[in-house]
Amino acid sequence: MTRLEKESPTMNNVLANNINNSINLIDGLKLRVPDRSYQHRCGNFLDIYELITEFDKIDDYKVGKIVNFFQSKSGRIGLVYDVTHKNGILTILGMLRAVLENNINSTDEQKLELVILDSVPRFKDDSISYLVLDDLKNIRFLNGSEKWYKEVLVVNDISTTGTTNIISINDVKDSIPFNKKVITLDNYLMLDNNKLFEYNDTTFTQNNLVSAISSFLSILPSGHFLTKNDVFTVLVDSEDKSFNNVQLFFKALMMLMTGGKVNFIKLYDNEETIIPKETTLLQATSANINRLLSIGGYQDVKTKFGYRLSKTLQLENVFQKTFKTKLNNLRIIMITRTITQQVSTSHLSLLKTTFQSRLILETYIPMEAGSVKTLGPIFTTNLFDHRTFNPKVEANVTFAGVVYPSLQFKLLKRESDEDKIGELKIRGFTIGLPIKKLKEKYADEIGKDADGWVSVFGVSGCIGADTCFWELNKQN
Repeated sequence: MTRLEKESPTMNNVLANNINNSINLIDGLKLRVPDRSYQHRCGNFLDIYELITEFDKIDDYKVGKIVNFFQSKSGRIGLVYDVTHKNGILTILGMLRAVLENNINSTDEQKLELVILDSVPRFKDDSISYLVLDDLKNIRFLNGSEKWYKEVLVVNDISTTGTTNIISINDVKDSIPFNKKVITLDNYLMLDNNKLFEYNDTTFTQNNLVSAISSFLSILPSGHFLTKNDVFTVLVDSEDKSFNNVQLFFKALMMLMTGGKVNFIKLYDNEETIIPKETTLLQATSANINRLLSIGGYQDVKTKFGYRLSKTLQLENVFQKTFKTKLNNLRIIMITRTITQQVSTSHLSLLKTTFQSRLILETYIPMEAGSVKTLGPIFTTNLFDHRTFNPKVEANVTFAGVVYPSLQFKLLKRESDEDKIGELKIRGFTIGLPIKKLKEKYADEIGKDADGWVSVFGVSGCIGADTCFWELNKQN
C-alpha cells in the first residue's frame, strides 16, 4: 500500500525470533511447536490444552466435569472468576474447552458463547442463560439472582441443599476426558476461527490467544526459552480485576503448555510479600516498582558503589550472584504499564541491579479505555536493552520499546513529513473485535478500505532511530 502524506513508515518487530516466518507478524502457533499437526495453521485453545495435559499439572478430571455439564447446552454463559483463586485457572480452562468442544458439531442456534464478568451481576441480563462461579462461600451471596439463569455452576465444594438450579462441581457425576484427536481436517478451520470470549465491549478470538502466546515466546532470545523448570510468579494488584482476568491468563496458559509452574500472589499494604525462592520469571505492575525494590532489599543491603559496579557489569551482560537477593534463580522481570502511565528507565535499572536479572517493560491498552483492546501488550522492551535516559527527556516522553511481534504500528496526522510526533495506529493479530458502541465508533476504521488499521485514541508519540515507540506524556 502506498504511504500517505504525513504518515510515518509502518513499523514491525524485526528482532523477534521468527526467522522461519514468511511474513513479519506472528500469526498463531504454527511456527512455535513445529512437530504438531498445527504447524501449518494458526491453532486454537484445544492445541494449547493438549500441550498442557502432557505435563499432568492440572486436574483434568475436574475440567472434564465442567465440559460434561455444558454438553448439549446452548446460549451465553457468564463467567465470574479470579485468576488468583485456587480454582481460577482450572475454571477458565474448563470453560474454554467446554465451549469449543460443544461447538464442533453444533448449529449456530446451538452454540455456546462465553462472557467474562468482573463480578456477579446486580441486574438481570436476559442474554445470559448460565452463570459460572469459580468460588462461592455461601449461596446467600447470590441474593436470589440465581433465579435469573437456567443453572448456576459453582466450581468449588459448596452445599446446595434446598436450591433448585445451583449445582456444585461435586454434584456433576461424570467427567469427559480430553480427546487429543478432537481436532480434524474437517473442523480445524471452524475451531481456529471461533470466538474465545467476550469482555465488556470487545470479543477476543482464538487467533488473539495463540498469537499472544507465540509473540511472547518469540521475543525470548536463545538461552531464555521457557522450560518445565521455570516458575512464573505474578504479584497481583487486587484492585485491577479487568487486567487480572483478561491479561494474566494467557501467560499462565503459556507457562503450563511449556511445563512450567504458575504462582499468583496478591499484594496487601500491611503484609509482607514473600516470593517463592524457585521463581525464575517475576511480573508486577509499574505502580508496584517501589514495593518490588523494597522486597529486594534495595535500601538495606546495597551500597552506591555496589550499584555502580553491578550496573557497569550489566552493560557487559554480566550478572553477579554475589549481588543477588534470595531469588537466585530469577532471570527475567516483567513490568507492566498501561498507556499514559510514566515509567522511569532509572527505576527499571535499579530493579535489574537489585535482583541481578534481565527486565522487560510491557505496555498495554487499559481494558476500561474507550479504544480497541488487545490480548497482550502493544509494545515491549528488549531483554538486552540496559539504557537509561535523561530525566529531562523522560519528563516529556515515556520509552515504550518495540511493537509486539503480532502487531504493526504507524503514526498519522503529523503536521508535516518532517514532524516526528503523530497519533498512534495499530493493526495485527492480537486486536480484539469491537462490539456495541465501540463498533459504531470504529465503523469507518474497520471497513475494507482501512486495511486493518485502528486508532489507539489519546495516544501520540514518535519513532526513535532505534525503531522504538516513545509515548508523548499527557501533560504535554
